[in-house]
Amino acid sequence: MKKSIVSKYILILPVILLLSLCFITSGSAIGNPPVTGYDTVVRVKGLICSICGAGLKKKFKNHFLVKKIYIDIKTQNVYLKHVRDDTLIKSDEIKKMVEDSGYEVSLIKYNKKS
Repeated sequence: MKKSIVSKYILILPVILLLSLCFITSGSAIGNPPVTGYDTVVRVKGLICSICGAGLKKKFKNHFLVKKIYIDIKTQNVYLKHVRDDTLIKSDEIKKMVEDSGYEVSLIKYNKKS
């Protein structure tokens, strides 16, 4: 009987630690803060911790049109800087990348160049 109680705690402990990490890091940002120069802002529903943002960051960083990415957990925004000013990722493609990561897009805003 003692062995089964110990094994249950061993299985539950990693889950508790992971959830704790999510709550500790919520409200933080991943990457350098967006001062200026980001071409696209994507608001992502359900983006609540750094661990959540890490998967999205990897997904977007692997895209050939993305030069730089910043994720703000507090606002649930993903900021994208594209490789070229005249070539932006289409909204359908952004939506698919976010949905494939298990999240939902609530807004995509393209910043106009001056």
